[in-house]
Amino acid sequence: QTCALPISNTSGEWTWVDLDNNPSAGNDTDIVVDSNDFVHISYLDKKEGLKYATNLSGDWNFEIVDNTPHVGWNTSIATDSNNKAHISYSDPADFLKPPGNGYLKYATNQSENWTTEILDREGAGLFTGLSIDNDDIIHIAYYVYKEGLFTGRLMYISGNLNQWVKETIDDMEFVGLYCAIDTDIFNAKVENSSIEYDCTVVDSYIFNSMLNGTMKGGVFRSGKL
Repeated sequence: QTCALPISNTSGEWTWVDLDNNPSAGNDTDIVVDSNDFVHISYLDKKEGLKYATNLSGDWNFEIVDNTPHVGWNTSIATDSNNKAHISYSDPADFLKPPGNGYLKYATNQSENWTTEILDREGAGLFTGLSIDNDDIIHIAYYVYKEGLFTGRLMYISGNLNQWVKETIDDMEFVGLYCAIDTDIFNAKVENSSIEYDCTVVDSYIFNSMLNGTMKGGVFRSGKL
């Protein structure tokens, strides 16, 4: 049995609360604390889809963001300058059980109601990482598989609702698993009177990864776009 359990030591001791006791809830969680110290959590409910929980009202509440069953894997969440939530997640790969469509998806409540969007339909989103810069531009690193989990490439997409730019970062095999991303204001560059943020992407470069179910080795790399 699984469930969603936020744990905090803000009182000086570690405490937890059961915010969603659905046995199918609580997978692939991510968490962010906004500028007002409210908590936002994204997570998968395998039966009900992508869910979002927050204590904005003073009490914990959760809601379904994307009600497609088994959709909401590999969530990554961040808040913008207005403390609105943005989530990257996946409609999982077609070789998983149960199979999905292999989509990278994105959801936000920046217009009060939740809006979802498919960002990449080409075997995408198996792993995702999301960051927001000071201009509220969304940056997402994600993994695209080719012919199975360990033959893929690391991808990057940036923008906002219905306006996205996508590019390949690294197309070597096995690159992009468990990727993460963040933006760096201190390395901002000014071009045409606008700030261009550098992004740092960390991905796992797994080689000879599985042999009879045993992890054999790997290295981690990071770089700037």
